[in-house]
Amino acid sequence: MPPKSKINKKRTRKSSKRGETSSTELCKTEYIISTIKCGDNDSGPSKTEEDSKPQRNIVNHLDFIQRGGKSTCKLHKACRDVLIKNIASLSLYKSESPFDRRITFIEWHPKHPETLAVASKGGDILLWNYGTTIYQQLMIRGKGAGGSVQAIKFHPQKQMEIYTTAIDGTVCTWNYLNKTCKIFLETNNYDKWYTSLDVCFSDKHFVAGDNTGQLTMLSLDGEKMFKARLHKSKITHAEYNPRETWLLTTASVDRTVKMWDIRFLKGRDSVLTVLHHDQAVNSAYFSLRDSSRLLTTDQHSQLRVYRAPLWHLETVIQHPHRQFQHLTPIKATWHPLEDVIVVGRYPDKSFPGYVPGELRTIDFYDAETGAYQYGLTQQGIIGIISLNRFNILGDTLASGMGFNILIWRPDWANDLKCDLRAQLLDRRHVNKQKQ
Repeated sequence: MPPKSKINKKRTRKSSKRGETSSTELCKTEYIISTIKCGDNDSGPSKTEEDSKPQRNIVNHLDFIQRGGKSTCKLHKACRDVLIKNIASLSLYKSESPFDRRITFIEWHPKHPETLAVASKGGDILLWNYGTTIYQQLMIRGKGAGGSVQAIKFHPQKQMEIYTTAIDGTVCTWNYLNKTCKIFLETNNYDKWYTSLDVCFSDKHFVAGDNTGQLTMLSLDGEKMFKARLHKSKITHAEYNPRETWLLTTASVDRTVKMWDIRFLKGRDSVLTVLHHDQAVNSAYFSLRDSSRLLTTDQHSQLRVYRAPLWHLETVIQHPHRQFQHLTPIKATWHPLEDVIVVGRYPDKSFPGYVPGELRTIDFYDAETGAYQYGLTQQGIIGIISLNRFNILGDTLASGMGFNILIWRPDWANDLKCDLRAQLLDRRHVNKQKQ
């Protein structure tokens, strides 16, 4: 029999090893729990910069989710990082100046990513496939002074048909193929005109707001369904929620944005929610990713993001884009793939943080945090870019800068297209030689 002291020593060693093992397992458990917590909550602190770097890798996030983890917030951040890198690679692909007056509206076709419609203050409307150089044949000439087009909406099934509203007091549909125009509304009065428009093709009706605060709803056949004064003054924007088509939002210069249920729309008292602003509001766009956010642009220096379902104020972004009489109102819009805000900058010396020589960039912001992500510019582009719209794929940006239409594409996309064209020309040359 060995001495008791030796037995105690062995037991002590075993117990110490067991203690080490249990503490190690405990540390591992705590690490796993802290990792999951950090994945669920973005506010979780990171130990070092090196630990935080792998969290930005989208492959790591997908692997973590596949193994049962919950990291949707981190995944969206990783997607945004990739998106911002793609935005940083944008460069000017084409520019055209087809109008004699400034651009007032830009709209992409919802199913043809290379087709867009651009309108001018003179009422001219250009239907353009930016992949080609022929655009004169697809031009609708306007009335000139007093014919400014305020809104455009494409028919999703018809590439050559658009709905428009203009300062001449008309709401109509144009067909480029048949060269026809059907007028739905006409005021015949330059003291009253229509300023906003949206069409719900699934429910077969559309709305138009005017400069007196009235909203008119019609069927696609032209039958009047509703008309009432919903705002105290001009309705600058009207839009259906892309997912919940019964939900309608209207923005006005009376410093309010209102939400409506069109199934119970009776008058001003039937409003669901009123979102008050400090200044007149130019636009109110639902987010394109999931329609759960609403982005508003006022006429001075605020961008606001509201979040569904109660449409509470989520983010306020201070941004210089003040109103100017001879400038198309600046309107912030969404990127279609992620909740990233796109807006043109109008530098203001009285704005906090102004830097002498500040560039007139296209700014990108994270809607969730309000953080500035990137400022897009290029040598030779010196004007104020009032309008910016991405196509449905998110790979092409169309901008309106005064009289000029700017098309931005990533450098790699331009190089790829040039390579494909070169290959196509080589094949044609080879085929001709064979013949």
